[in-house]
Amino acid sequence: MTLVPIGTFARMTHLSIKRLRHYHDNDVLVAARVDPRTGYRYYDVRQAEDARLVATLRSLDMALPRIAQLVRAAEADRTTLLAGHLDDLQSTLAATGEAVAQVRAMLEPGVEIDVELRHLPPLLALTRAARVERSDIDAWCADAFGALYAQLGARLPAGPGAATYADAFFADDVGEVVAFVPVSEGDDAVTIAGGAYAVAIHEGPFTQVSRTYAALGRHVSAAGIGLAGPIRETYLVGPPTVRDPSRYRTEIAWPISHPPAS
Repeated sequence: MTLVPIGTFARMTHLSIKRLRHYHDNDVLVAARVDPRTGYRYYDVRQAEDARLVATLRSLDMALPRIAQLVRAAEADRTTLLAGHLDDLQSTLAATGEAVAQVRAMLEPGVEIDVELRHLPPLLALTRAARVERSDIDAWCADAFGALYAQLGARLPAGPGAATYADAFFADDVGEVVAFVPVSEGDDAVTIAGGAYAVAIHEGPFTQVSRTYAALGRHVSAAGIGLAGPIRETYLVGPPTVRDPSRYRTEIAWPISHPPAS
């Protein structure tokens, strides 16, 4: 073991003495020896690699307790822990990228959409329904539609997949969602009610769908025809057929009382 004083170790690692003391006091990077009389701290030169690891992880905003766990871990465990943190970072970067895209979209002029007042007929469909939290909607829809298309068996769908969202889903962040796939026949099918709707097409990723919702809501509110009740989304173009979210096309149908007088 080769020990060096804290000043030398600071030069070796590009970590200030103040920072090294902070890491020692928080059990992140503990000095190999502390002189009991003077309190001077000495580091094993082999700790330089740990110091480099600590500096790198701090630059990635990892919390000190988690870094301390990594530094003390055996090599195999350290690899597993680092892989987990990398997965977390990838998720954070993806979420940040989506947030940046939404902010950029807000800087653009307001969305101009074509709104069509339409009567949607009842549909025979296979369904999956549940009370879903907004934060879980992507995973729930993936599971629900996977099960629905598997349930088709040899049948062909009679139209694109769709879902209805209860008012509570928007108001309370949790509410009933009904995913469905239209079919032409089947004892396992149920009828999805039709009705009068204001319909618009959202072009682009689901993360930006609120822009089209807002524009459609302004339209029906100005006309005084908006009704409470489930909103229907029909996924005209989307996963898994298309992987690029910019190519998604989603039809949004807002329930209305009646078409305005012409």
